[in-house]
Amino acid sequence: MDANSPKPSQTGSQEIAAATMLRAWLDQVGGNNRPAQALALLAADTASYLQGGHASPALDADTLRKYYYDKYGGRMPETPASRWLPSAEVRRWWDARQASLEQACRHAELSVIPQLTLQTGGGRGNTTLYRLDFLPLPAIDDTSDDRLYPESRTATSGLVEYQVEPAKAAWWLRPILGKQPFRMRSWRGYLLVGATILEALALLLLWFVAFVTMRGSRPLSAGDLSYLLTAAALSYLWVQAMRPLIRLPADRVTIANDILLAYDQFHGQFKLVRDAKSKLAGGWFQLVRHHASCSICSGDVEIADGGEAFPGRLIGRCSDSPLEHAFSFDPVTLRGRSLYPDFSPDPHGQVPLVP
Repeated sequence: MDANSPKPSQTGSQEIAAATMLRAWLDQVGGNNRPAQALALLAADTASYLQGGHASPALDADTLRKYYYDKYGGRMPETPASRWLPSAEVRRWWDARQASLEQACRHAELSVIPQLTLQTGGGRGNTTLYRLDFLPLPAIDDTSDDRLYPESRTATSGLVEYQVEPAKAAWWLRPILGKQPFRMRSWRGYLLVGATILEALALLLLWFVAFVTMRGSRPLSAGDLSYLLTAAALSYLWVQAMRPLIRLPADRVTIANDILLAYDQFHGQFKLVRDAKSKLAGGWFQLVRHHASCSICSGDVEIADGGEAFPGRLIGRCSDSPLEHAFSFDPVTLRGRSLYPDFSPDPHGQVPLVP
């Protein structure tokens, strides 16, 4: 037998590790999305079957719905299970996040990647079955043309593929954020929210003291002006520093300011995945860095504010030509397209020259 071929026990342990990793990954990226929650239950059941030495199970929508209400509670609807969990919606959710899943498997140093298999019923009363299979993780060949010339992969379409990696927070914020994603309903989340609220209350107290001590008809002294300028400066700095965290529940991805990042971390984004519909329920919080290789000049693409050209959007800007080489940014599919069609490469991989 070839010494390099995987042994059954090694393969089985990789599949168990992949199913366990998938369960945690679905919790972090799925939030309160029903297909993600159903797939997380399938991953947990698959891990249990594999640990018992059995094959990966195939579960129908009705079984997944029973698992769902056993875990999350509530009253089970009377509608058919196939309508409660449409297979097309599950497939669409799964396919849109394959790039993110592949990166998660590589970060976990797995040799296999989970694959969702849908066995359609094909008739009335025959429901769709969901099963997780495990395929070898595609190897990264550093000598391939795609690695030596990354523009060859995206030049024909003007696309960029974003990579995600953990980012390092400032030293004073590192004890709270740590290195791994965490739930907002944890001691880290409560500490983060509590610290933000306490800082806001401290600023309000600062202005309240100014109002109490300076009210009346007496003229303002130099000390009063100095106090007001200090309060205004501290308030401005706090708003600028905390704006990414304040906007995070609505925007889901925000750019972390330099004051919140380590001195050797030049770019970073806060990401929040909500895990319930309540505004106060929280979700999964993490500090990450999204980056890509420019499909026009192979420079580094970093996430930035859209500015006046693309207001209200986060976009990818090339570090070598940030004003001209700009790309859309989709944190779900981890792909982007050139926002300036004149700079999209032609089908032969050549960048057009614009006069």
